[in-house]
Amino acid sequence: MYDRRRLSLAVALTICTVVLAGTASPADASMFAIRSLDGRGNNELHPNWGRANTLYLRLAP
Repeated sequence: MYDRRRLSLAVALTICTVVLAGTASPADASMFAIRSLDGRGNNELHPNWGRANTLYLRLAP
């Protein structure tokens, strides 16, 4: 009895997997801006602001 239940469960899971895999559609890839790891280009007006290992200009004393 236990083996029969186990086999039924395995068959049901296999059928569900096949059905879900067959009906799934790939997601549309959307375009996005790729950022650099060191922070270059994050600010379009000033692309060098925020870069790693650069001096940080302070405006206040």
